[in-house]
Amino acid sequence: MDINFGEVVYTNRRDRRLSQRDLAEILGIDYREVCRIENNRVDINLSCYDAIIKKISNLFELDILWLEEIRAQTVKKSDVVLVDAVFPVYWKDVVK
Repeated sequence: MDINFGEVVYTNRRDRRLSQRDLAEILGIDYREVCRIENNRVDINLSCYDAIIKKISNLFELDILWLEEIRAQTVKKSDVVLVDAVFPVYWKDVVK
């Protein structure tokens, strides 16, 4: 079973009974960014996340090399694309 970076952050945060806001304050980022990280909605491999990775490693006492390996194999979830989406059409909406 593959593990991703977001799961590591989520699991360790919950184990320490921290809210997303608590963790965000410790890391010096917005709580919404913590949510995006936990849900793999950011490209965690970008260099702008290097300092956050180090803080997470220190805070949760995780081996930085192991965390970097998890980081490297984590793929950002793509945004929802509605081009191929199917939306229901109700007859009562068509005939008026």
